[in-house]
Amino acid sequence: MNDPSIDEIGRTFIYHVLAKLTLPNDFVESESLVSRLEGSVQGALESAAGASILDSRRLAEDLFHEFVSHDVFSIKKIPFAQTVYKFKAQAYNDLRGAVLAKNEIYADSQQIPKYYESVFEGYKRTQTGERSDPYSQAELREVSWTDVDERIDDAGKATIRAKIIELATAIQQSELTDREKQNLLARTRAVQQLLDAPDPSWREIVEILNNKYLCAFLNTIAIIQLITMA
Repeated sequence: MNDPSIDEIGRTFIYHVLAKLTLPNDFVESESLVSRLEGSVQGALESAAGASILDSRRLAEDLFHEFVSHDVFSIKKIPFAQTVYKFKAQAYNDLRGAVLAKNEIYADSQQIPKYYESVFEGYKRTQTGERSDPYSQAELREVSWTDVDERIDDAGKATIRAKIIELATAIQQSELTDREKQNLLARTRAVQQLLDAPDPSWREIVEILNNKYLCAFLNTIAIIQLITMA
């Protein structure tokens, strides 16, 4: 699949989140409708901390034109005045279902045990330079594990323990299934046990954390980076 544009990522995310999109049920001018649509888009982006990398106005304008082309609005041309539009909720819901059914981004997101928000979060982190994928074995082979023992003192261990607790909380609050949560929480418990040793096996800790589902959580990457300095 080709890399999607940031606008396509945002558009798909908006369709996913705005399941109950409501706009005025009376006839209004296009500018008013786009402004109200922008408010809904902005709210959805802010809920996923995506407002800083996606242009809500541009998305609103693109969606408006797409809605017009798919009869999501009743259109009335007023003589000697502007064209006005009235939102049709059922038509929007039909379009939303068709978009998500055919969209490769959304389809790919259904193949992993997370909702689309997690896919969006990973993409957002890529755009801002934050890592969200596991470390390769080649990268881990470059780590000097002896230096790790010398570098991480008791204060460092305490910081890692705190981040493990935060990670466990994030897993529990996620949209994963109970089975998936328990599998990941078992890894966090294993790491906690290893941290209790006088000389923790840092390589083993990193290998436990270096899981593609765990790495979707920001705390996991932060912990690995603290240990490896990678």
